Amino acid sequence: MTDTPYTRADLITEAARQHHELTQEQNFMDSGERMEGSPIASAEDATWDSLDDCHYETAMREIERLIEQAADTSPWAVALGDDNLVPAEQAITLGPAGEPRVRIHFAFAKDYPAIDQADLIAQFRAFIATGLT
Repeated sequence: MTDTPYTRADLITEAARQHHELTQEQNFMDSGERMEGSPIASAEDATWDSLDDCHYETAMREIERLIEQAADTSPWAVALGDDNLVPAEQAITLGPAGEPRVRIHFAFAKDYPAIDQADLIAQFRAFIATGLT
């Protein structure tokens, strides 16, 4: 018996529900406001709001579409945080170019060395390339 009328799993489930709701409360103006002053990753010294109105609005609409189509990873994200794991940028994607069929994402403890992360991911890649094809 615990001292609370809920379990740890209940907390995680509710956090995931709220996380998901936050991603659903997008609107066009919010997206635009969040773009203001944010750098364009591939452009040196350019921000989204430095674009002309036509390009800015087109980009804003596409960003909104991408947000709306994003997979609900809320339970996964909350569970990773609860386990003190951090998603790695690297992933393994299987399928023909432009048509991914499977994507494997990794998450590691904050103190897991980057060299070991890279080695583990490389081992997965090698196994998939030789063992599953």
